Parts: sequence; structure tokens; C-alpha cells
Amino acid sequence: ERADLIDLVRYATSVGLPVALSPSVTPNLTRERLVALHEAGAGAASLSLDGASPATHDGIRGIAGVHANTLAAAALMREIGYRLQINTTVSADNVHELPDLLAWVIDADISLWSVFLLVPTGRGTQLASLPSNEVEDVLHWLHDVGELVPIKTTEAPQFRRVAMQRA
Repeated sequence: ERADLIDLVRYATSVGLPVALSPSVTPNLTRERLVALHEAGAGAASLSLDGASPATHDGIRGIAGVHANTLAAAALMREIGYRLQINTTVSADNVHELPDLLAWVIDADISLWSVFLLVPTGRGTQLASLPSNEVEDVLHWLHDVGELVPIKTTEAPQFRRVAMQRA
């Protein structure tokens, strides 16, 4: 939204700071703007993708058409040369789509899949949390598929326990 974002990125990189973007998929996310930001020094970006299907992602985000726009933005960012991270919040509403999301993450050459366990605050109160036994299953599954794509977790400190136990 900031008119001076390109200047800010250019300045940050000129003083040695790495710059990553985490934009919303809005009409302001254009090829021209993404190219200018990349040329100014932004090297990485992240996008949120909470469902493999439009119905799930758009339903969670509350905006019709945002799934298709997110996939298009991801392809554009990869084409321009950004290292791309995908952020996925896992809830009972989308856990069944994780395998399809993984397949997309691999096919789209995503650099990092950041998986968040739902913290039911704000809009998240409208989503269903996973019961603890399903959280454990998801963490073990993430550990298994971590050999296919780099994964980090947020709001899941127990993932470290799972990884250490599995080692």
C-alpha cells in the first residue's frame, strides 16, 4: 500500500539488510510493482495459501477468487526470481487438503513451506482447531514430508519434540 515501498527496499538493501515481502494478493500486486521491488533488492517473498481448492482457501480467507489470484501471484513471483515461501494455517477446515498442498508446493518450486497451527484469535475464531491427537498426526506427517520440501512450523513448538524423537 505504501507509495514509497520501492524506495524503502532500495535503501534497506543499500545498507546491507536483506528484504523479504509478505504481500496480500490485491490489485496492487502487479507484475510492474513486483519487478520494481525485485530490482530494488527484494529477494524473497511469502504468500498465504490455506487450501488446495478454491472453495477451501477462499472460504478461509473470506474472499472469492483469492485462490486463483494467489496461484497466479506465486507463478509470477517465481518467474521474476523471488525465493518464495508459502504460509499455510492448518485447521480442521483444511487439514484434509495438506497432501494436495504439498504436491502444489513441490510442483511450484517453493523454497519453504511454513505451516502454522491455528491460533483461534481474530478471524481464526471462525475456524475449527484440530484435536491434539490430530495435531500429533500432522506433525509426524510434516516430519515425513520434510525430506521432499523444506518445512518450518509456527505455533507448533512440539514439532521439535517430534523431530528429536524421530531422529
